[in-house]
Amino acid sequence: MKNVEAILVSSFTANGMGGNPAGVVLDADYLSNEEKLQIAQVVGYSETAFVSQDNEADFEVSFFTVTGEVDFCGHATLAAFSTMYQDGIISEGKYLQRTKAGLLIVTIETNGLVVMDQKLPEYRAQFSYEFISELVGLDSKVLESTRLPVQVVSTGLPDIIVPVPYGYLDKIQVNKNLTINFCKRHEVIGIHAFEVCDKIHFLVFPRNQRRGVRVVH
Repeated sequence: MKNVEAILVSSFTANGMGGNPAGVVLDADYLSNEEKLQIAQVVGYSETAFVSQDNEADFEVSFFTVTGEVDFCGHATLAAFSTMYQDGIISEGKYLQRTKAGLLIVTIETNGLVVMDQKLPEYRAQFSYEFISELVGLDSKVLESTRLPVQVVSTGLPDIIVPVPYGYLDKIQVNKNLTINFCKRHEVIGIHAFEVCDKIHFLVFPRNQRRGVRVVH
């Protein structure tokens, strides 16, 4: 029996609120994939990052959902490296992480901001507005009005990227069963919807809130 500490971290918080939670497990070298999956299931978040040593890169990072391993996870990467920075394991500078999506650079800036590289996007299948409208609960004409494609894009995880017009993001009502079956059939992870705005501002700081949980299996 192993006593493993999983740190719960929220990336992309604003004033200490909200964010996208991930589990972080450091010193994961001696965990098997089966053990990592069990820990991810106990943590219960969309992804948990497991950080190990690597002979060539600075770290090897693997990512597990509650159902299995995935090639890459962005917010869990930020959570893992921000955790190591806050714990004094790493300082400002560039680090190379080995993932199943490839070797990727993570930069810690002087203010502690974590910036990660991703592999170049792969553009895959496109879907009709009619198909996707059933999944997200919006009329196909509403989706079509963006004049943008609904397409699978992958930088490590294949997701359906769905643009919606301004004012419609909060009106999405996902049909869970249809979406699950659709994703299984087309081998994608899920839907990433974004709202088309006249002015788009992105300011992302992984100011993390942390609390520890001990996972015993």
